[in-house]
Amino acid sequence: IDVERAFDEEEMADLWKVRKASNPLLNRQPGDEQALSFIEDAAVPPARLPMYLERVGDVLREHDLQASVFGHAGQGVLHIKPFLNLKTEHDRERLRSVSEAVHEIVLEVGGSVSGEHGDGRLRSEHLPEMYGDDLYSAFCEIKRAFDSEDVFNPAKVVPASDGDLAKVDENLRYEGYDPETVDTALDFSAEEGFGSLVEQCNGCSKCRTSDGGVMCPTFRGTDDEIASTRGRANMLRAAINGDLDEETLTSDHFQEEVLDLCISCKACETECPTGVDMAKLKTEAKHQQHRTSGVPLRARLFGNVRTLNRLGSTFSPIANRLKEFGPGRRVAEAVLGIDRRRTLPDFAAEPFPDWFAAHDPHPNAGENGTVALFPDCYMGYNHPAVGKASVHLLESLGYAVEVPDVACCGRAPLSQGLVEKARGYARQNVEILVEYVERDVPIIGVEPSCVSAFKEYDDLLEDTVNIPETTETVPAFLADRIRAGEVELPDNGEATVAFHGHCHSKAKGWDSTPVELLREAGYDVQPLDTTCCGMAGAFGYETEHYDLSMAIGDDLESKIDAAEADLIVTTGASCSQQLADRDIETHHPLEVLAALLERSNSND
Repeated sequence: IDVERAFDEEEMADLWKVRKASNPLLNRQPGDEQALSFIEDAAVPPARLPMYLERVGDVLREHDLQASVFGHAGQGVLHIKPFLNLKTEHDRERLRSVSEAVHEIVLEVGGSVSGEHGDGRLRSEHLPEMYGDDLYSAFCEIKRAFDSEDVFNPAKVVPASDGDLAKVDENLRYEGYDPETVDTALDFSAEEGFGSLVEQCNGCSKCRTSDGGVMCPTFRGTDDEIASTRGRANMLRAAINGDLDEETLTSDHFQEEVLDLCISCKACETECPTGVDMAKLKTEAKHQQHRTSGVPLRARLFGNVRTLNRLGSTFSPIANRLKEFGPGRRVAEAVLGIDRRRTLPDFAAEPFPDWFAAHDPHPNAGENGTVALFPDCYMGYNHPAVGKASVHLLESLGYAVEVPDVACCGRAPLSQGLVEKARGYARQNVEILVEYVERDVPIIGVEPSCVSAFKEYDDLLEDTVNIPETTETVPAFLADRIRAGEVELPDNGEATVAFHGHCHSKAKGWDSTPVELLREAGYDVQPLDTTCCGMAGAFGYETEHYDLSMAIGDDLESKIDAAEADLIVTTGASCSQQLADRDIETHHPLEVLAALLERSNSND
């Protein structure tokens, strides 16, 4: 046993993060057996806590149950959460038996059945004994006087007018629950199935927060329950359980009203306390619909964005004029649903792969090894300046850069539910990139959504030759090298920077590395506490979603305005496109750092 002491603010914050993460981590266990909250709120006199804990342990051992224990020992409150599977009648019986036994112990040692939270269905049965006849009768009289029609929480705390009092084992979610098994195209074995991932939602409402973090941007934009992760999970559960029509899951109405408003920001993957990955569920559900109804033309178009961008770049003089052609935009809006109010990205006359093949490497290139730079479709064919800056920066810092001839990362088809197309791309990329894994060459990328797609190859392929584990963003790679003392940046950046992190970077924990690099270079960086920009790849282009996309972006714009920074920096192509349509100029951090390094070398 050891004791960890925290003496400064940062150390204290880290320890509090561990404490706050304990319950969410418990809730992330996949499968039917979960750590359940039903005896977890008791408070007993601290001096009697050891005796109480031992007696509760006896109850758990008698019922052959494991439980987690954490909480506030100094206040006599321990959150004890037994692991139960309430889909089984046996565990529903154990739920009642354990609840009765433990709450009896609580009262015997002079405690309260509700030490920190509420009573509700879990503890109402034990309140008459705890408060006594006189006080509990007063509760009932007040309830009848102010709520004679049982409008507010009927049968909780005090009986309803018909005499019913809420019970811990009544109206459970899984009584009579018999969901259909969904034959999935994605691998859901880690989540123990599509249905198990849907059932992870415990209704806590974290996705309904209005500020701080990322989740859930569409709820913040609409204030509608159906646009939250919880709302979608509840509807998915009703669909697979047959509470809705048999074909609901693959119906146009369900897709449009429930799933299409999910912008696949991936925030719920990490911010949801129980880890409901709605983006993955949406991809699978859209795939199921495509199997039933076919693939719409717009989905085919957006799912093949790399091919589209490559063709646009090849014929850039014509393509750049056509994308601004008013009649053509009206036709695209009418036929494809691509909103004509949205600016379409330019096509580069010289795509990044062509520039790279012709460029002369920096003299420093190779001093510190070699990296493989993944040429995403935006960097490759729309904004090659980011790719050029990345190459200049990496080579100046001593890395030889190789650009493999790869396929699409798969993010675009995944977002459209085109799982088999994404699988084909993933297989091609693994075959091409395996040589870099074998040579121990880091695989790095600029676009966060593309790198996160690589992280999801395990959902598509049986053998990924460790590519998901070895692929990372360029800022993450450089931050690691700087920490290791392998390279260093000039420390003469003078501007103030407002930084907006890409959603997938936040979900995967990469959003701090661009900030770290810019600060290392001397910039005064203010990370913005923002949700998704609202663009979300194809979502912001779609006519039916344009207004919501812009509404979500309003929060980002207001926080940028409040920052009053010299530079606005973001890592995502979608983010820069959304802000460009608001006349806000943005810079990629790698462009900022490459320019700084070039100025520094010139001064030397």
